[in-house]
Amino acid sequence: MRHKAAAIVFLSPDGRVLLLRRSQAIHRPGLWNLPGGRRDPGEVPEETAVREAWEEAGLVAPEPRYLVTLDKRYVLYLQPVPFPVDPNLNWESDAYVWAYPEAAADDLPMLPNLRPFLRALARARRA
Repeated sequence: MRHKAAAIVFLSPDGRVLLLRRSQAIHRPGLWNLPGGRRDPGEVPEETAVREAWEEAGLVAPEPRYLVTLDKRYVLYLQPVPFPVDPNLNWESDAYVWAYPEAAADDLPMLPNLRPFLRALARARRA
């Protein structure tokens, strides 16, 4: 199966990740997700993730590293940041939060495949 979407996991030194809340203007509004989206024709997943992070949050991912593929179609890349930055949201999102993965997985409504990933990330950070 071809990868259909990709996202960037922006990770702060204290272990928080950047999550964006989907606006009323797009599919599944009100759910939290990572900066990312669907692959354009001719793109490889890394290009998709970098482009979407810029479009949705105004953030540059200069050295994304492959992290994991969810559900055989959603590719995640890791981009450490020196501190939690304020994203410049486009129309697709109406809020953002820098959240600890486990707390986000427990407390925020989100796309289904993201919750187990955030819990696994929290466990890995504790190990």
